[in-house]
Amino acid sequence: MILVVDDDADIGDLLARLLRGVGLQGEAVTSGTAALAVLEGLRPEAVILDQQMPVMTGLDVLRQMRQNPRLEKIPVIIYSGDGKPEDIKEARRLGAAEWLTKAENDWGDVLSGVTRAMKTAAVE
Repeated sequence: MILVVDDDADIGDLLARLLRGVGLQGEAVTSGTAALAVLEGLRPEAVILDQQMPVMTGLDVLRQMRQNPRLEKIPVIIYSGDGKPEDIKEARRLGAAEWLTKAENDWGDVLSGVTRAMKTAAVE
């Protein structure tokens, strides 16, 4: 299962449907808090995180994932509306597999990023 976390429900649902369309199980939630609740019970193959979310950003979720031994190795792709250099640097420091900016990357780029991240994780 690939967990999609985006406060824009339409984008999250679209990404989840796109993943299902290529044979992957995609599930979407609309907040970092909801993502962490899902992660308590499931260990997805990868997580796609929006950075710009209210209450808890994508980086906040990633930090918490990396502090949990059960979740620390899950590949994470940040798919965000912006690409602030300091956020990208922090995401890399935390081990995010990719940072994709919504305006510069299409759905195919997201699928490619997920595929690369999952293959890399499988090798490690």
